[in-house]
Amino acid sequence: CLSLFNLLSDDRHIWSKYSGDVRQPERYFPPQGETDSFPDLTVDTEAIALRIEETYADYGDNLELFLPTGLAQKISRMIEENSYQLDSQTWVEVVVEALAAFLEDQTEDIVEGLLPVYFLRQLSFIRETRELPLAEVEQLFHKQAEQLKQLVDSTERF
Repeated sequence: CLSLFNLLSDDRHIWSKYSGDVRQPERYFPPQGETDSFPDLTVDTEAIALRIEETYADYGDNLELFLPTGLAQKISRMIEENSYQLDSQTWVEVVVEALAAFLEDQTEDIVEGLLPVYFLRQLSFIRETRELPLAEVEQLFHKQAEQLKQLVDSTERF
């Protein structure tokens, strides 16, 4: 994650001016009906929940370094109440806040603070998509990419 933020920081002059259509990225999933060759996947959601708890215990205080108070409290409440339902819009807000903070002060504390939120979004996404066909999951990726682009475009810090 730190490498990603370093890359984003170094190539800021490129991505901040991108005007391409994020709704039509390269197709990563096979067309419907062509998934018979995929093995059934299982995800250990309990292990992810444990990672949320562990990383929050280690780095939860770092949320206050880069998130507005209300957003940091919202994330903390979700984790402390074991309410692992982080929607994509809130995830995008967290990522944009973290990136903006990282561009100003390239510290590992910001990236470490993202860890529990990353696992929180991972578990939320798994729960949100586990029963969906791949085409619908792909549409959720497109939607999240568009949300990210819109927020970055409307944020004056970039």
